[in-house]
Amino acid sequence: MNDVGRFGVFTGVVEMQLEVRASGALLIRGPDAFTVDAPDMAFVRYPIDGVRVPYLPGSSLKGVLRSGAEALLRGLGREACTTWRDTCWACLTFGSTRGASVVLVDDGLPWPPGAGDTEKTQAFERLERGRTIRTSVAIDRQAGAVAAGPFDYEALVRPQFYPTVRLRNPAPWQAAFVAASFGLLDGGILRLGGMTSKGLGRVEVDVRSVEIVAVRDGLADLWEADWTVEPVAPPLVRRRAPSSREVVERWRSRLENWLAEAPV
Repeated sequence: MNDVGRFGVFTGVVEMQLEVRASGALLIRGPDAFTVDAPDMAFVRYPIDGVRVPYLPGSSLKGVLRSGAEALLRGLGREACTTWRDTCWACLTFGSTRGASVVLVDDGLPWPPGAGDTEKTQAFERLERGRTIRTSVAIDRQAGAVAAGPFDYEALVRPQFYPTVRLRNPAPWQAAFVAASFGLLDGGILRLGGMTSKGLGRVEVDVRSVEIVAVRDGLADLWEADWTVEPVAPPLVRRRAPSSREVVERWRSRLENWLAEAPV
């Protein structure tokens, strides 16, 4: 399937705003140390209003979700290729060398969308209070000795980030697929970032809101009668779920049925 066939006709977009909370320490590694007093491994940051703010890269979250989705497919007895050539369900959802991704993941900042200046300042200060520098070494398993190090790395203790996940023209099974991946990450089966073998990367995922912007009755299999509806710009309408948690759980529960019905 090419991009024209997949996205050449707009039917709708599912938008899910997330809160990703680390239960302990988290390291999303950025560039290597660039100043003398910086740790060897620093948390990724980018400048916002002159301040270097830690964030959760959308690519990091998407990669973990894809890995979990592929493992889940294999557990269900379905194909999950390793070449990313648009030949399996994971490729059709998360993208491949032959087709763009249905799933788009925005970078997650340490404050929710629409936050005011005071809330942003408080969130940044909370991250700085949770900043810690740890020292580690790499062990040669064969020799039982130090292979590299010591080196130090920067971790943030119990940070919170607010990424947004969008699904373009998703089939019902693709929405359920992504919802199931959220469950794997929230349940601790998947870990986020680096140093996971040292206990880092355990996170919880809360879906704060689910909205669908679609043409007329687009993506009708995904919404229920009790969703609120408001016009966007004719012929587009926005549908909001009254309970995002219930919606995601309902989609997740329908995954196997929707996969069985999918004409892929």
